[in-house]
Amino acid sequence: MVLWVYRQLGIKLPGTAAEQARYCVSNGLTISSSSLAPGDLVFWSYEPNGRYLNITHVGIYSGDGMVVDASSSRGKVVYRKLFDANKQVLYARPYAENGIK
Repeated sequence: MVLWVYRQLGIKLPGTAAEQARYCVSNGLTISSSSLAPGDLVFWSYEPNGRYLNITHVGIYSGDGMVVDASSSRGKVVYRKLFDANKQVLYARPYAENGIK
């Protein structure tokens, strides 16, 4: 879902959540959780998986403590409260690099 949304904005990101996280770290696009703004990415790690930072999931922060993400358990894109704070491992703003604010 993140890949599709960002592509609509003309922003190219790698294909998986873990690759997107690595891209953001490598390009200095990470932010703190207290800096989250609509459009920022939130990355989660639920289990060791051998991927970058063991990232298993990514969603788009939409403001006011809400996130949009593709829920594997629900089988659809959902708009919900930002969840599992103890599993959030990285926050990023990849659109800043592309001149979109």
